[in-house]
Amino acid sequence: MAALFHEDDPIEYILSKPMTNSPGDEFHYNSGGTNVLGAVIEKETGMSLLDFANEYLFDPLNVQGGLWEKMDITLHPEVSI
Repeated sequence: MAALFHEDDPIEYILSKPMTNSPGDEFHYNSGGTNVLGAVIEKETGMSLLDFANEYLFDPLNVQGGLWEKMDITLHPEVSI
């Protein structure tokens, strides 16, 4: 999915890809799904994904450190969630 990083609209690129199997039939790792989820979290909470994860995941678990590379992905206003 390296092409994703060269697209003007990575979310549109991810969502335009066909599903290879029906949900639950077979496991295929797909990092595009996590990129879409991150964009949804950012849009709905108004927080960066890292800030959200720190507040609701890492801080409560007392986990520190780590580094996330941030892609500039935004959901277009016309995308409804």
